[in-house]
Amino acid sequence: MRRSPQPVRTARGTRRGSVLYAVMVVITVGALACTTMIVRADAHRTAVRANLEQLRLRAIAWSGVQGVTLEMERQRGTLLDGGDPQLTREWTVWESGGRRGIVRLLPVVEGGDAVMRSESACLDVNLATAGMLAKLPGMSEDLAGRLVAARGAGGLSSPESLGAVPGFTADVLVGVEDAGPKDAGVLAYLTAFASDVNQQMGLTREGRGHAGTPRVHLSQGWSPEVESSLKERVSVEGLAAARACLQARGITTEAGVVEAVRKAGYGAGVSGEVLDVLTVRDDAYPRGRIDVNRASAEVLACVPGFDATSAERAMASRAGVSAEDRRNPAWLVDAGVLTDEQFKEASGWIATRSLVWRVRLEAVIEAAGETSADTRVEGRMEWEAVVDAAGPEARLAYLRDVTFVRQAVMRVTEAEAREAEARAREPAVAEEPPPPAVPPPGPGAAEREQRRRAPIGTSRAAGVNPEAKDARSEGQAVDQEETRARSAPSFQDRRIGRWRGRGV
Repeated sequence: MRRSPQPVRTARGTRRGSVLYAVMVVITVGALACTTMIVRADAHRTAVRANLEQLRLRAIAWSGVQGVTLEMERQRGTLLDGGDPQLTREWTVWESGGRRGIVRLLPVVEGGDAVMRSESACLDVNLATAGMLAKLPGMSEDLAGRLVAARGAGGLSSPESLGAVPGFTADVLVGVEDAGPKDAGVLAYLTAFASDVNQQMGLTREGRGHAGTPRVHLSQGWSPEVESSLKERVSVEGLAAARACLQARGITTEAGVVEAVRKAGYGAGVSGEVLDVLTVRDDAYPRGRIDVNRASAEVLACVPGFDATSAERAMASRAGVSAEDRRNPAWLVDAGVLTDEQFKEASGWIATRSLVWRVRLEAVIEAAGETSADTRVEGRMEWEAVVDAAGPEARLAYLRDVTFVRQAVMRVTEAEAREAEARAREPAVAEEPPPPAVPPPGPGAAEREQRRRAPIGTSRAAGVNPEAKDARSEGQAVDQEETRARSAPSFQDRRIGRWRGRGV
């Protein structure tokens, strides 16, 4: 039986197989590398596209903010007269290739209809007293004390800054989801941006033509020049009452003005007229005034002179008072909301116009379909802005992106609930005993400590107080201060926020 011939293995054949294997490996590695590069390029292109969309949305939103600012600036005269701004609710910024960028005004409060909110309808987080703050829904005396301690001397930049203060949880700040207005959270009642302008509103027929004229500071006193500037701006009764205030000494508050007018034999209506032409403040834009024509009952109940009953009475009465009469805060007395004494107490906190407004807007990029129902939203961004029209040029006092605020609040609320549950499961920790009492210092310790702390270059001799003032220099300072008080002070701009309306 013959055997079939066996294939002969040669070195050349083995070498060809190795080369073929190496080529296949190279091709595979190259294909993987190309695939990786394609994936990375596609991811980079997607990221670039997303960034461009974000930049486009920001440009649309910023155009909306500028539009609102410009509209409020043009309507400043209406606002100074106690009116509301009329804002465009929707407009198209650009349109191209079946796509368009749109700006829409949204309700400022979830579930509401109003697309703007007066900041003067809220309590100023930096100026309201602890007693006023404690009366707000959702607030307590403890939280009010923490707020006052947190704002310190510098103040809070915005009410949202309270999120960093212990005790101000998400539930306290923004309330419970789907809750009623009274459970909306304390942020619904707080502001840091409300400001009026120290200019006459023109409450009477004589003052109508002088709306926007700077008020006269009480420190100027009564003089022929002051009389000449006032006699055409107020009624005969208002001029006599203003003279009584300017000739009086020691009036430093609005309540003092009301009392002086009352002693002169005039009522609350004349007091309102006098407060419209005279001022005790050196603020060009007085902050913290609460608009009694727009504030809610919850906010009004916190104002000195008001309580819950009179706040509800004001809400029920102001709809029956004409817009002209509501320009004078004395309508509160005429309508039986406040007594003369209560009006005097409230006079330093109230106003009848709002010059600073909060809006919420969304920027949307839409792609048109065959029908309106097929319209596709390709991108969306939501901003909240506070526009201040108190000055000659409207300015942007506050701006923040609130696109993902709801999701953030939900996560924070869940985290706070988990932390509270974990603390409830922890065993109680015994309190540590107090440290031992420190013995009182011996004789002369205070003097030695004073000398030790004295700054370099000051006297450290025993019995010499480095902080003591020379009586002669002190007397000179007092004289200079009295001299300055007799002249009209220069008005200062102490508003929070510095952005201008057309430029960033």
